[in-house]
Amino acid sequence: MIVACHQRTTRIDILVNTAGLRVRKAFGEFSHEDFNRLVTVDLRAPFFASQAVAPIMLEQGGGQVIHMAGQLGIVASRYGAAILPRRGSSS
Repeated sequence: MIVACHQRTTRIDILVNTAGLRVRKAFGEFSHEDFNRLVTVDLRAPFFASQAVAPIMLEQGGGQVIHMAGQLGIVASRYGAAILPRRGSSS
C-alpha cells in the first residue's frame, strides 16, 4: 500500500492510521481467533504502515504519522476489554 502510493505520488506527507476493530465480547469470552484479528487490525497494521512510510518521510525531509483511537481506548467497557489504545503523533 505504501509503496504503491509513493510510486504514484512521489511524496507521502501524512499517514493517518484510523482502522480499528471492536469485538463485542466480554473479557474472558475472546477466542484466540478474535484476539488475533483484533491485534492484526489495531496494532500490526498501523505499526507496519508506519514502519514502511518512515524511511520515505525521512528521505523527503519530514512528514506526519497520526494514530487515531476511539473512545473505548481510554474508557472502561465490559464488552471492550481488549480494545488497544492508539494515541499520539510523531514527525
